[in-house]
Amino acid sequence: MSRDLLYEDDGINIRISGKCTVTGEVYVVEVTAAQWDTWKGGVMIQDAMPNLSADQREFLISGSTPAEFQKLFGGELDE
Repeated sequence: MSRDLLYEDDGINIRISGKCTVTGEVYVVEVTAAQWDTWKGGVMIQDAMPNLSADQREFLISGSTPAEFQKLFGGELDE
């Protein structure tokens, strides 16, 4: 899934959002700048952001919201 995501960075937190093509709602995930930098530096996302759900991590990786993932693949992500 490819779409434009909005990245807002205040230096402390990064807020990533995108409109779900299934529900029409805006899906938002917020992480700390330190978590973001750790992940982008090569650490696995589940280690860099253990506080996020599998759905939230998938959104950061692929841009797919939980509803889109369900529609595309017919299943839920494993935690």
